[in-house]
Amino acid sequence: MQSRLAQPVNFTAKHTVRLSVDYECHPVWVVTEQGLDNVAPESLLLSKQLIEDLDRWGDEYEATYNRDDPITSGFASEEAEQSFFERGHGLARRLRDELDETWRVSYFDQSTATHVEIG
Repeated sequence: MQSRLAQPVNFTAKHTVRLSVDYECHPVWVVTEQGLDNVAPESLLLSKQLIEDLDRWGDEYEATYNRDDPITSGFASEEAEQSFFERGHGLARRLRDELDETWRVSYFDQSTATHVEIG
């Protein structure tokens, strides 16, 4: 991820992390007192493998972005899109497994436009 910069995280007392892709952003978001902060996966206490997998997943989404004609951005097929978002749900479950119990984890599935609480 070349254009993304790690941001310092100012956590609230109750930590909430959301996995959600967006163009030119990290796929990890943390709810703070000021709102939502986009953070680099390595700013959280995660395994190296999960950090790499989150970065790869975000990069895969970024590759669907057409800067010359953003309206045409997207996956090559519905199957590719569905597979991508299914993998995102799996990454969110791994995120839940690696963070301690003080964290709430959610996943925003863009294919259904829903937030899913990961328990």
